[in-house]
Amino acid sequence: TLGDVPGAPAAAVEWAPALLRGLREGPAPPIVGVDSEWVASRPISLLQLAAGRRCLLLRVGPTSAIAGALPASVCELLADPSLVKTGVGVSHDLRLVLEQFGAPCAGHVELQALAAREGVQAAGLAGLARHVLGVHLDKDPALRCGDWEAPALSAAQVDYAAQDAQVGRGIFAARTGEHH
Repeated sequence: TLGDVPGAPAAAVEWAPALLRGLREGPAPPIVGVDSEWVASRPISLLQLAAGRRCLLLRVGPTSAIAGALPASVCELLADPSLVKTGVGVSHDLRLVLEQFGAPCAGHVELQALAAREGVQAAGLAGLARHVLGVHLDKDPALRCGDWEAPALSAAQVDYAAQDAQVGRGIFAARTGEHH
């Protein structure tokens, strides 16, 4: 299961502090899978944060209720160097978060660099998921490049987005022995 994915912006804003508290105080390792989605040549529309069995999908695009700003607890999570933020392309995603929302990030690990140091040359998240976790990720271009600014995300988009962040976290945990 992908866990909790709050749909309404208010639910997401309330859920983010619980995610942060759980990472700092809970039994799970302090690892956050991070990803983002956007429509070509547009600002980030969706920020995904996965921790434990939960994933926060935060609509942040120009048409969202919180356009141009991130909840304070999300900014706190991103800036906390004790929480490892990880994913494929996470450096790029977090640079965009800084540029678009002014939210600095500390403590991130690029999965492709981690894998390369271990001699794994799998390309992209799908390749790493297959190699490290034995998991197949559907990277259908119609879904991957879909309308992330749509008024409501489809069930397929929600699954895709949550899975990308969860799998990134899982790869890091598997490679570093941080399982919970």
